[in-house]
Amino acid sequence: MISKATLKLLSNPPKWINRATRKNEVILGTMGRLIRNLDGCVFPGWSTEEQRRAVADRVIPALRKLPGCKAATEIAMEDIPYEKRRLMRVHRRLSSVMSARGAGCKVLLCPARDCVFMVNEEEHIALHVFRPGNAPESVLRCMKDTAAKLDKLLPIAQTDTRGYLTSCPDDSGDGTAFSYILHLPALDMAGCIPQIMRATEKLGMGICPYYAVHRGRSEGCGLYTLYSDMSPRDCTELMSAQLAHIATRLEARELRMREHMVKTLPLELEDRIYRAYGTALCTRLLSFAEAVSVLSVIRLGLDVDLLSLPESDKVDPLPLLLIGAEISTPALNDKPYDVPGQFDYFLRSGVLHLFAQNLEVKEFDPATLHE
Repeated sequence: MISKATLKLLSNPPKWINRATRKNEVILGTMGRLIRNLDGCVFPGWSTEEQRRAVADRVIPALRKLPGCKAATEIAMEDIPYEKRRLMRVHRRLSSVMSARGAGCKVLLCPARDCVFMVNEEEHIALHVFRPGNAPESVLRCMKDTAAKLDKLLPIAQTDTRGYLTSCPDDSGDGTAFSYILHLPALDMAGCIPQIMRATEKLGMGICPYYAVHRGRSEGCGLYTLYSDMSPRDCTELMSAQLAHIATRLEARELRMREHMVKTLPLELEDRIYRAYGTALCTRLLSFAEAVSVLSVIRLGLDVDLLSLPESDKVDPLPLLLIGAEISTPALNDKPYDVPGQFDYFLRSGVLHLFAQNLEVKEFDPATLHE
């Protein structure tokens, strides 16, 4: 039986989500993924429960020898309720594969909340490393140090020609991948995201909505994940640098688009932001997708000085935006007259209403628009 303290720990998001954000911050967080497999052991997708438990019994003691992992919380997947699994997926602490796992699969949560180990995910060991803002060097250093120590502690499956072996042969190599969480509301409003998706695909990368699939739909809501494929052999540093370069260029493009909208489309921008503010303040039934979209636009309003928060109020909409699925328990379906769903929509609306009450509405100064 899982304890209340552990349930609370599962709800705590990584530090890159719940930290205070700076004005006009586009790159919200950096994440690295490291995967390794044990030599001579069946991959988790083909193994039996007994084999998975045997792998976990070998791996967990070795992981606890890593720096910062001695006091890590070990949790069996079968003990994690569905709602907590969903929330951990939103936080990127569980992969989609791991969230469906059961007996013999475990999660190791580090006390600092900046990394999580998944045992018997798609691979025997999968590490997710989190850092706030644009921090590729810190993520890369953590992953390289962890990989070097794992090579000494465990018999890792690798060859001289293919590198580290994975359950998907095409992913064999360095066993590393990187991603960035980006807030791109202006580019979203301008309809630039499809063009960006095509451009990143040509570079061997990708960009997708942060809430990629919610109840069967794809929702961008101004929040996106920029990601790389698994790095080929001896290409980790190159892939990290390339993705960091693209993230920085998207950040610059987003800020230019915001400046362009302020100078040339002030009325349209005001209308969009004030509509979001009015929705948060006055709505009574708010769906998940609409709640996240409203929060994204409100944050844009704060960035371009159309909305403001009192100095004494430390509430920031971006943490709410990033844990949007946690605003309330999601409705089981989208039927507007379904009682559980109706209550869920109402509760979500109430949370945003309380937040919107602290906002102060401002207007653009015409004198500054033509400078």
